[in-house]
Amino acid sequence: MNIGTKIRQLREEKQMSQTDLAYMLNIEQATLSKIESNKTEKLNFFTIDKLCQIFNKNFDYFLPTQGNTYNVETNNGVVVGTYNNFPPELLNLVKDIIHNHEQQTLKIKELEEQLKNR
Repeated sequence: MNIGTKIRQLREEKQMSQTDLAYMLNIEQATLSKIESNKTEKLNFFTIDKLCQIFNKNFDYFLPTQGNTYNVETNNGVVVGTYNNFPPELLNLVKDIIHNHEQQTLKIKELEEQLKNR
């Protein structure tokens, strides 16, 4: 499933309008419409990061699926996740970038608080 379809499904599950989600992502509604209809092939890191926060998903959820995917099931037949065959080095690099971004965001908030208290 491509990223536009994933975003549309998540948005609809939360009963959000395109206008509402576009506002949260700081993009135009027309841009979101293009993303959801798969007319935009790439999204920047910050947009995907915002999507992760809004929908409480990991970054790799929004990465395009390549190669084989595997549905992992529990003993009682309930699917607990879908895994792809991205190289672990790539996923670790992306996770490191996200972690560093989160740390920098926290530091900025701390510094803003210190400025407010002066």
